[in-house]
Amino acid sequence: MKPNLLYYLILLLMTAAALVLLAACSPKTGGGVLRFFFDGVPEKKQQDSLLRLAKTTDSVKRQQDTMNAMAATGFLHPPYKQRACSKCHTGDAPGKPVYNQDAVCYTCHENFTVKYEYVHGPVAAGFCTTCHAPHYSDNKKLLIRKGQALCLDCHDRELVFKNETHTEIGNTSCTECHNPHGGTGRFF
Repeated sequence: MKPNLLYYLILLLMTAAALVLLAACSPKTGGGVLRFFFDGVPEKKQQDSLLRLAKTTDSVKRQQDTMNAMAATGFLHPPYKQRACSKCHTGDAPGKPVYNQDAVCYTCHENFTVKYEYVHGPVAAGFCTTCHAPHYSDNKKLLIRKGQALCLDCHDRELVFKNETHTEIGNTSCTECHNPHGGTGRFF
């Protein structure tokens, strides 16, 4: 390969990567790209309805209206609903947790790493938001997905259903049989 051709090939690849990054930042196309790489990026429809609602009267009423709309369509984490941001976040850097994620969660919620002999990987690593949304969700317990979709996002579908215990479960939620946080046995 000629040196000039290699130079142009590298330049082309870098340009393509830059275009993908720019598309991810675009408000019109970015949601789809960002949702592909990150959980919790809201759908365009949800963003639009919340933004429309946010353009109402004064900021206090706007915040309350937004909270009411979210509560009417889903579930709010109590500190978020009460606007008690400082329970989880530092005041000097909005969005930055006061402690590590698990330490923040365990200030109010039970510490499953102490409770169970065997602990689910995300729980052991302190990544509660692998399964739970920290502020708002359409699902109970602030879960980011429903039913089997929650578990099969990480666990291999083929391997799960290859197990003879799972061959006849249909659409039964995994949490009907398994504790999602941990337990006394290896498979909770």
